[in-house]
Amino acid sequence: MKITEKYKNFSAEFYLFALLACSLALYLLCMRIFYVGFFTDDALFIVLAKSILQCSYASIYSNTIIPLTDPLPGYPLFLAPFVAVFGVLPEIFQLLSIAAVIFSGWLIYKIIEANDSKITALFGAAFFCINVSMVRFSGTVLSEPIFIAAALSGVWLLSSGKKPAFYLSALLIGWACVIRPQGIFLLASVLLLFLVRTDYKKFIIFFVIAVAPL
Repeated sequence: MKITEKYKNFSAEFYLFALLACSLALYLLCMRIFYVGFFTDDALFIVLAKSILQCSYASIYSNTIIPLTDPLPGYPLFLAPFVAVFGVLPEIFQLLSIAAVIFSGWLIYKIIEANDSKITALFGAAFFCINVSMVRFSGTVLSEPIFIAAALSGVWLLSSGKKPAFYLSALLIGWACVIRPQGIFLLASVLLLFLVRTDYKKFIIFFVIAVAPL
């Protein structure tokens, strides 16, 4: 009974902080396992980020420099400023992915909490943070962590109902479409929601802002 009463003194935010801290420790431990070069595309994203700084979008270290159309440029564009500042330092890019996953876990908690209980939100965040797929992608230089963070940020801002957040949400969801092509399904879902609500003004504004990055 005393133990139960003791745990009741802690807030849901405390448990969320503990969850995210434990997840961070786990991700940091796994960094060396999923080193840059472990996957096929991770090093390519860094090369493309460097090529953007040279005003091109190509595999600049190949014998024949041919402009690329795949992968999409959203993630290399995100990496480019960090490449400019830190150079080709893989650990920096891995830490960015880890930060994106931790931030996504917090976003999932906030999104669920706004529509359900804090306990449900904690379980949702825990399921996201400690599942095998997220542990695997957490420390990789791949587009998935940044894509998830951008998409969830867009959803969270949109759900706030505030006007500045609405515009920023459109930009983030549009950027998610440039990171990974799956983002187009999220954009289509949001636009369909406005159509169902017959809110044509928001439909047009959101569409115009979202397609700007495209």
